[in-house]
Amino acid sequence: MKNFFESGKYYAGCNYWASNHGINMWNKWDEDVVKSDFEKLSSLGIKVVRIFPLWSDFQPVNTVCTVRGNVTGFSVDNGESMLTSFDDGINDVMVKRFRKLLDIAHSKGISAIPSLLTGWMSGRLFVPPALEGKNLITDPFCMKWEVIFIKSMVNRLKDHPAIVGWCIGNECNCMGAVEDKYQAWLWTNQMSDAIKSQDNTRPVLQGMHSLLNPDEGNWIIQDGGLSCDILTTHPYASPSYDTDKEVINTIRPLLHPVSQTIYYRGLGQKPALIEETGTFGEMYCNEELTAKYAKAELFGGWAHNLLNYIWWIGFDQGSLTYYPFLTNNRASNYGLFREDGSVKPVGCAMKDFNEWLDSFPYDKLPERIVDAVCISPREKGNYTHASSMAFLLGKQAGLDMEFVYSPDSLPDAKAYIIPSLNGALGMDVHYLKRLMKKVEDGAVLYLSCGDGFLRNMSTDFGFEIISRHHTATTDQVKIGDTTLDIFGKAIYDIKKTTAKSLATNQNGEDVYLEADYGKGKVMLFMYPVEEYLSNVFNKFELGYHKIYEAIKNNINSDKVAVCNDFMSGLTEHIVNDNERILIITSYSGKDKEVSVTIPAEWKIKDSLRGNVTQTDTELKFSIESADTVVVSIEK
Repeated sequence: MKNFFESGKYYAGCNYWASNHGINMWNKWDEDVVKSDFEKLSSLGIKVVRIFPLWSDFQPVNTVCTVRGNVTGFSVDNGESMLTSFDDGINDVMVKRFRKLLDIAHSKGISAIPSLLTGWMSGRLFVPPALEGKNLITDPFCMKWEVIFIKSMVNRLKDHPAIVGWCIGNECNCMGAVEDKYQAWLWTNQMSDAIKSQDNTRPVLQGMHSLLNPDEGNWIIQDGGLSCDILTTHPYASPSYDTDKEVINTIRPLLHPVSQTIYYRGLGQKPALIEETGTFGEMYCNEELTAKYAKAELFGGWAHNLLNYIWWIGFDQGSLTYYPFLTNNRASNYGLFREDGSVKPVGCAMKDFNEWLDSFPYDKLPERIVDAVCISPREKGNYTHASSMAFLLGKQAGLDMEFVYSPDSLPDAKAYIIPSLNGALGMDVHYLKRLMKKVEDGAVLYLSCGDGFLRNMSTDFGFEIISRHHTATTDQVKIGDTTLDIFGKAIYDIKKTTAKSLATNQNGEDVYLEADYGKGKVMLFMYPVEEYLSNVFNKFELGYHKIYEAIKNNINSDKVAVCNDFMSGLTEHIVNDNERILIITSYSGKDKEVSVTIPAEWKIKDSLRGNVTQTDTELKFSIESADTVVVSIEK
């Protein structure tokens, strides 16, 4: 655990099912194929795989029934023998095969994360026959067998050196419905405790699908942080987050995996990694764009100090016709390798990244400089989506941010961002008082309004509210020389007192205000721009980031570098007082020339990736679509 997850190093890998039989690999075991697969994975420099003991194969427990269906006991051989009260029902042959896979991975220098309770995979349940038809999350009968399975598997495998962490399972929140968040927490905590009872030397990864904040659903990020050691995201270019509506190598799809994982990390207050991601195969983009997407994501996770990046999946499985692939029309060719064993462009991108990272001349990448904290409000509102848009606009404006949930924490920051506030209870009064004290002491507070309420807004923000009414129109907002279409929710008729106007709408009304508050500043944008952008597409080259540039202009960033292309993102990392690392990724979908401005006393030390030249205070380079340039500077 310490060497792998706590070393500060970043590792890239993939999820693994055998290339020939996929999910049937355990009951159609072919050791030679597994060896060949791991030889191929090793050739790409892969350091970690996530592997799946299919639950129905590993614990094939049946009920044995008597008159009127009364259960008299349990068996794994159709009643030829009966399990005792202390039997786990686990198939020893399957465990031996699993250990053999671990041996093979270890021999290739590849670490493994078993995803223990694999009862859900690619749209189908795979559960022991005794549990079929039951609610696998809330039924105590199911929970008993799940705990037995997890404890026994961990106890049987915990001595193996290839294992670096335990994942509870694969998207287990898809296995059954819950009535409330307490049932979801109880199940997650019970399974996590089952792992820790047998092995407290390795971290527990959650492995869930699409967690939310407490006011948006039942499977919530904070409870994941309470129960597990590492939070995980499965951030595909997906309709779940409206990230499938634009070309895959452009800004929203490329930034989504990073922003979602940072969001989990912030709200869950635990480290996080990208555990499963991809492009859903050839229906989304061709092999070349898939490689560009993966390359940007590999560098993006690294640049933002995430733990791991794990691609879905190692090998194409498009010719498999049995369920779940029988009905999977998204296709199944997500692999790094084709079914004939040839490496795909995405596999080459994985190899190039791993080889480059192995040559990186520093032990680890220092933490990136963070300028702002984005506060996810409570009560109503789709803040998971709005916060993602805040991250994107911040990136375009040169603001790097972390996330928090408003009742939970309020770290020090130069700027605080509350995106698209809705409802009357979005911000508790005691939390708001702490926040305004931060502003009074010198921070900047930006708030964009949906239909939300904030105590003392009419006085603290430098204006008097005369009246307010709801609207359902799209207005035109002029900020500088740029006009933006934005859908409104609540419109204010105001009279300025100490505030100044940064933008007006088509009626000449002030809609973006800035005012002094103690040593700091408050900024109010009267439209839920983040919520708006989460529901529209192809808008990110039109200048909406200028709303966030106004925030950046009010802070004294610790960064020394400024990227002069708002469709490229920059992170800056302090090596020591005299040296920094700059990482620039292109999000425009185009090959282009980009420049970065640095102070006169700073010079290039080394072009670590890309050909960077310096003229006076400008660093200049060519960058391909979705590619990354890395340069160290010194003074």
